[in-house]
Amino acid sequence: MTIPDYQSLLLPLLKVVADQQAYTLRFICKRLKALMIDFGVSTGQVFEVKQLNSDYFSE
Repeated sequence: MTIPDYQSLLLPLLKVVADQQAYTLRFICKRLKALMIDFGVSTGQVFEVKQLNSDYFSE
């Protein structure tokens, strides 16, 4: 399965935190992990994107 685009992944997260409550980074990470599972993105795909981004920003 392909990795969803930025808007498709971020919109559900923004809807969760739209109530303007304070959320911990741990909560946000857990919610992102749940979204990753919902979209069928594998851990390997996430690592691949993370590596590409860190290579891009290290130049």
